Amino acid sequence: MNLVGAEGKGESVWLAWFMVDVLQGMAEIADLLDQPELSRTWQRDRKALSKHVEQFAWDGEWYLRATFDDGTPIGSAANEEARIDSLPQSWAWLTGAADPSAPPRPWMRRGATSCARMRVWS
Repeated sequence: MNLVGAEGKGESVWLAWFMVDVLQGMAEIADLLDQPELSRTWQRDRKALSKHVEQFAWDGEWYLRATFDDGTPIGSAANEEARIDSLPQSWAWLTGAADPSAPPRPWMRRGATSCARMRVWS
């Protein structure tokens, strides 16, 4: 994991979701400071980042953990090892920004609390 992005090209998916959350907080602060234009900017950036994460980090089963500089995925359903990582799944849910119209995501259902329920051990 310490080589993810060593050349500046790798991407962290959980960190992208975290940034989505930070942008929401920045928009709320801008609203409190009576800066609606700035708030709209942060919301626009948040929406764009969420869309990119959905487009590039969803592998059909769950969100990747990251990609190496060469684009090799970490935490993909196609990986033999480290097939799923809780961080990007958790942050997608915590931000409330994951696409609710996407295919069913068992880990987002109420009560889906274990890996056995998420059927990741297949």
